[in-house]
Amino acid sequence: MPRTQYPSRLFVGGIIRVVVILLLAQSFSALFAAWSQAEQITGPRDLLRLYDIDDSQIDALVDGQPLDAAEREILLRIMFRLPSFSQLNLDKWAREQLDPAALQEGSKAFRGQIFRLKGRVTDVELRRLDPKTAELFNLPHYYRCRLILEGDHPVVVLALEVPKQWQNGGKVEDRKNQRATAQGMLLKLSAPDDEDPDDEDPNKGKRPVPLLLAQRIAWYPNTPLGELGMDVGLLDCVKNQERITDAEREGFYQMLAAVGRAEPGQLSKEAKRILQKSKKDAFSVVPLFNEPKEQIGRLFELTGTARRVVRVRVGDPDIRSRFRIDHYYEIAVFTSDSQQNPIVFCVRELPEGMPVGEGGKFREQVSIAGFYFKKYAYVIELPGKDGQPRSKARSQEQFAPLLIGRRPVWYPRRPAEKNTLFGAIAGGLFVLAIVGIWLAVWRYGRADKRFQKITIARNYAMDPGISLDEIGLDAQAEPDFNAPAEMDHPDSTGEKKQDDETAGE
Repeated sequence: MPRTQYPSRLFVGGIIRVVVILLLAQSFSALFAAWSQAEQITGPRDLLRLYDIDDSQIDALVDGQPLDAAEREILLRIMFRLPSFSQLNLDKWAREQLDPAALQEGSKAFRGQIFRLKGRVTDVELRRLDPKTAELFNLPHYYRCRLILEGDHPVVVLALEVPKQWQNGGKVEDRKNQRATAQGMLLKLSAPDDEDPDDEDPNKGKRPVPLLLAQRIAWYPNTPLGELGMDVGLLDCVKNQERITDAEREGFYQMLAAVGRAEPGQLSKEAKRILQKSKKDAFSVVPLFNEPKEQIGRLFELTGTARRVVRVRVGDPDIRSRFRIDHYYEIAVFTSDSQQNPIVFCVRELPEGMPVGEGGKFREQVSIAGFYFKKYAYVIELPGKDGQPRSKARSQEQFAPLLIGRRPVWYPRRPAEKNTLFGAIAGGLFVLAIVGIWLAVWRYGRADKRFQKITIARNYAMDPGISLDEIGLDAQAEPDFNAPAEMDHPDSTGEKKQDDETAGE
């Protein structure tokens, strides 16, 4: 290659290296900026600033006055961004129960902060937005809820989601004493007209009420599941005859966390109480297959054969951090009335010593109490025609009830019981038989030796007066290998061959 081309190649190579270095530097700079920005987000207000909702806008809100147009726009902008607040951050940023006494001098120091609200809901009102505003903020409506916190302190929460049972609006008379919680962002002290109009408090209309914004209001009814701290409203999004969806993920893991809070044996005792109240001997699996919608959240206890027990690892850092769940167990149970259809239980733990496995020989008897989650879909592959291998084209969708429990009751297979009396008798007979055989062999051997002595004495006894030298015995120093060849053998006709001397005669 001519030398004149070397400089041009070196020049082009240098330019490429410079471009690559600049691109890498830009990438690292962007990553560093993103990391720095993430490090600066230490609370909800930091996140709001990223969405161009700064402190000046929040500080401009006026306590004790109805929302004007500017404040209403700020409210809708924050509600539009609420879904981007991760549950992990909400848990981390949430402060303890809101103290109304601390707000007497104003809410400015607490605005934009997240508070854990715990109390009871008294009424829910659906607030619809006009079409233009709804399209602008992608928010067709929200719910105005009135909560009475512990200590009989009222607050107003504007929530994006509430349980389906509350969405018709109006009074919630039958739920006044049922628990509800929310993680609400304090916006301001609202006008007194947000008080309950039926409140008989003589000071009604004089006290401003804290106004907060929340993604949802959690509901804990007076049911076994609600008493364990499960937000039953999360079950509203459950869809039967489908695989577990992203929308059902929170409800699934909240139910797993709830059963983990149950005392050992608590679910089984409660299930037996429900069964006794229904005046039935056992729970039937038929409604679990045929009426799944009506069973969601209900407690059952089933007994059958576990043909599959596998450990499922939870890899989601969010779930592992929030619920402290890093694994659970999936058990496929076949009951006497399931007609070879599995009922799937997801449980937090297994009894000590219970095996994990699956396959044709895997059989373990169990009894499990759990809450019905859904009738979920799974796919099985059918065998090909005429013994052909399985094919995805011949896959078939199956459905199985999915329940969530704490821990199964395991009935290990016991080894066959040994009858000590029978064993002793059998052992004694065996010893007697051995002794009898030994005696028979000993007596036979003794008689055979005696017979040999008599025979040898008769055949080889010398006549009186004859010495060994006179009987013609030749000494043989080594074995005679010609002896077998010279033995008489049967010929083809079955007659013995005679020696030459006899044949010559």
